[in-house]
Amino acid sequence: MSAVLLAIAASLFWGIGNTLQKYGMAAEFPKIALRDVVRKFGLILQTLFSNWIWMLGLANMLAGMGLFATALGSGDITLVQPIVCLTGVVAAIGGVVFLKEKVTKIEWLGIGGILLGVVLVGVAGHGETSTMPSNAGMLMLNGAAIVLVIGALGLSRIGASTEFTLSVAAGVLFGLANVLGKLLTQRVIADVGTFSLLHLATWRSMFTDYPVYIVLAANVVAASLQQTAFANGRASVVTPILTIIANVLPIVAALIFFGEKIEVLHAVGIAVVVVGTASLGLKFKPKEAAAVPA
Repeated sequence: MSAVLLAIAASLFWGIGNTLQKYGMAAEFPKIALRDVVRKFGLILQTLFSNWIWMLGLANMLAGMGLFATALGSGDITLVQPIVCLTGVVAAIGGVVFLKEKVTKIEWLGIGGILLGVVLVGVAGHGETSTMPSNAGMLMLNGAAIVLVIGALGLSRIGASTEFTLSVAAGVLFGLANVLGKLLTQRVIADVGTFSLLHLATWRSMFTDYPVYIVLAANVVAASLQQTAFANGRASVVTPILTIIANVLPIVAALIFFGEKIEVLHAVGIAVVVVGTASLGLKFKPKEAAAVPA
């Protein structure tokens, strides 16, 4: 299966997973603050794991991760990342259909923009141009991501809404995980000659190399922030903000650290996707986080 089709399939699983997890999180924790997530992490995890809707969402998210990793193994970041912005479209439509959330005209225009941009990126799809980044470059990227996460969480002190700050922080960490996911696939291919989750050699190579552990840690922390954002905002707001950051960061990293090349039509498609995704998050009502009753 091509990288384009794999990325589309991943976005469908992720979009559905986001909607199901938002529904499950809201049912168990209608309102929760980040400090309570840290303080009561075990209890929250136990509660969510007993919620079949949330667990179904988790299964969809994991399936999407597998498809996304496979897509990165056969295509550039600049090809795969813009396409998975469809996650925001699926989640927004899911929020309207199943969660009765309201979507503005601007948000619908954003959905249309994402669809158009994905078509342009898909049509302009090209072969693999990524090169192996340097260790110094990856160290620099990891350091910058940590600074951005701390800065995003600090925005709450100057009045930024909880759903916004958590979505930004989660987006940065998911973006970092996606970049290192590409690095991981490159290192696996260099080691065993292919990247296929159906081959035992791929799994052995992955779990004996350092990027996989950063990817797992970043995803776990990002998912915790994402679930807290869901408890304090709309899926049609949280997902687009998170998605645009989680996609822009890898695209920039791909151009700077992986030396990827893009054509004019491809660049236009990426720009349209980014603008469309940003439009999805333009209209939202800030909400303040409140602690969960003890």
